[in-house]
Amino acid sequence: MRPLAKAEGAGYYHVMSRVIERQMVLGRGGKEKFRKLMRLVSQFCEVDILTWTCLSNHWHILLYVRERPEVSDEGESEVVHGRGPSQHGAAVL
Repeated sequence: MRPLAKAEGAGYYHVMSRVIERQMVLGRGGKEKFRKLMRLVSQFCEVDILTWTCLSNHWHILLYVRERPEVSDEGESEVVHGRGPSQHGAAVL
């Protein structure tokens, strides 16, 4: 397995994952759950989803990670206590 690349700053990323044992388990309902979870996570993490696809045994996402401003200790506690990215105008595509 390749070592993970440590990136700093803004950038574009292709993210993918496969289902264990190559099973075909992502039907219509599973894909809809995936879509909803993906949008919630992207909003929380303040990343922009440019495009994505979900097949029956794997998925791909092309996303843009924005430059992160410095966060004070007070700002970190806001995220932990549920007053984070969703109230700071994160876009979900």
